[in-house]
Amino acid sequence: MNRRSSSIWDASGLSSAATPPAATPTPTRSITGERSLPGLLVHLRDGRLSGDPELPGHPVWSGIEGVRAYGLWPPGHLSTATYGSARLLVAGHCLASQEEIAARLATAIDGAGPALLTELPGAYACVLVERDRVQIYSDLAGQFPFYLAARGGGWLVSSHAWPHGREPDPLAAAVDVVCPHVLPLAEGRSFLRGVREVGGGHLISAGSGGVEVRRYAPWLPERVTDPAEGARALRSALVEAVRLRRRSGVVTSDLSGGVDSTALALLAARLSPEVIDAVVYHHLSAPADDLAQAVRVAGADRRIRLATVRGTPDTLPYQRLDQAWADRPAPGALAHRRAMLRLRWAAAHGSGAHLTGEGADALLHPSPAYLADLVRAGSVARLAKDSAALAQLRKISPGGLMLRAVRLARTSPATALRQLGRSLSVPPRAAGSPADAVSWWSVSGEAIGWLAPRVRSELADLATDPATTRAMPEGAGPADHAALAELRSAAHAQRYLRELGAGVGVAVHAPYLDRAVIRGCLAVPAVLRAERGRFKPLLVAALRDLVPNDALSRTTKGAYQAEEYLGARRARREISALLADSRLVDLGVVDPRAVTVTLTRLCHGAPVPLGSFSRLLALEIALRDT
Repeated sequence: MNRRSSSIWDASGLSSAATPPAATPTPTRSITGERSLPGLLVHLRDGRLSGDPELPGHPVWSGIEGVRAYGLWPPGHLSTATYGSARLLVAGHCLASQEEIAARLATAIDGAGPALLTELPGAYACVLVERDRVQIYSDLAGQFPFYLAARGGGWLVSSHAWPHGREPDPLAAAVDVVCPHVLPLAEGRSFLRGVREVGGGHLISAGSGGVEVRRYAPWLPERVTDPAEGARALRSALVEAVRLRRRSGVVTSDLSGGVDSTALALLAARLSPEVIDAVVYHHLSAPADDLAQAVRVAGADRRIRLATVRGTPDTLPYQRLDQAWADRPAPGALAHRRAMLRLRWAAAHGSGAHLTGEGADALLHPSPAYLADLVRAGSVARLAKDSAALAQLRKISPGGLMLRAVRLARTSPATALRQLGRSLSVPPRAAGSPADAVSWWSVSGEAIGWLAPRVRSELADLATDPATTRAMPEGAGPADHAALAELRSAAHAQRYLRELGAGVGVAVHAPYLDRAVIRGCLAVPAVLRAERGRFKPLLVAALRDLVPNDALSRTTKGAYQAEEYLGARRARREISALLADSRLVDLGVVDPRAVTVTLTRLCHGAPVPLGSFSRLLALEIALRDT
């Protein structure tokens, strides 16, 4: 009979009768300087696992040097199982028990297939080692990605980019600053030369035939036509996501008053025998309209105990950029001091799992590009009504929105990429409009103007390359593409927040990024996830009778732009010094004069592309550690 075993990695190592203990992982640099970032690496030569004494960390299994863990992993976040000669490593937020993991491995090996290993509850990556092959799976969203590059005649796969020790890639940097939401340009591209980011839903397979990377899950699941069916699937997935996290002990939650975190906090309170501690952030000088909403929700449910953490001038965005290091460029790093207020509060409350609403916007709030789906479906009456409602909200012409929707419905991805190539060659001078959201993607003309002419030309050539068109997500229309791109961004943001939390001993979870939640939401077409006059109707329908309807009645989100402007003015000298010694300028990526003009406008309160500017500064910070 095949022998089965399982074990958990924590700060003290592995412990089980079948798997000898591993040494304490080698510390690596942390975001906060207090703890080291946890990660995995797999070294392959000739399609087989191979040791390398220069690599960090220690072997997960005795006698198998090629699979290593480094950094300090939170308890329960790294698990192993064996079945016969097969060995499984599960890393991240897998919500299954050790017995369930071991049983799933046995079922997969006995004939169901390795892909079954990706379908456990939660969000996690996994490594399957068999006699003649190694298979490495990322999670569905890309919160636990891998980086792949050639090394010494073999291949190195790692959780972070830094073990590869490569030089920056100027073209990838340009994509990251200007076109991160154009998936055929951004997907699979890291900011280091020759290093591929293997993001959400991908499998790295290595054997005697070499190394192959492919998707193990389609971009979009099989669609449902009944919104009630989609709501039932989302309800089941969210309840399971919150219930299973109760195994972590004390659960705390963000509670901004928005529907995303509100839903999680109220679910946690309903599923817990204890009062749930929740937190809202507030800055007196730049209120985001979150505090009053959070107080209203918490006041209606005695099972929630709300705390407020208050921002100061020192916690505004752009402060202490020297402390904002991240392995991958992360715009959230610019507001790291604000995030740390909530995370240190969670640590002080002994949180075993702190819940955030990251990912919900991508999945539950369709892009206005869904209007093109209405055009293709011939839903003229609804097109007119939804265009009027969106136009009123965005203070633009409803007729103009309808015209854009008609044009978008007739625009293929190849045409859209050619149009993008023209914009990159000759940056548009006109300021962006809210109506630009009715498109395949919206790229800031001002941000394009930051790029040096040579890299702009290279990026335009890349956009118009036929191979780029072939890299479009299969079966995705404009609204689907927007959701998938936002999901990728949410996974990157959550990864940074999760690693920031690890520095203070807090496990930060994003239930909306669990596999079952993602599949449940994306199975519902965008036109059925949107409903005129209602905000995130699929979530409201899913939680009916579990969460009071009035608790999910908010139709706005907290606006933090005022903090961006305040923080930029306060940190202008520090930002200017960063740009004066710009790595992006040295690489020939940006024109320093154009970026300085934007900084001046930002500090004077003029509208600027804040997202693009944040990505540029985040990249500057990351490049200082390559």
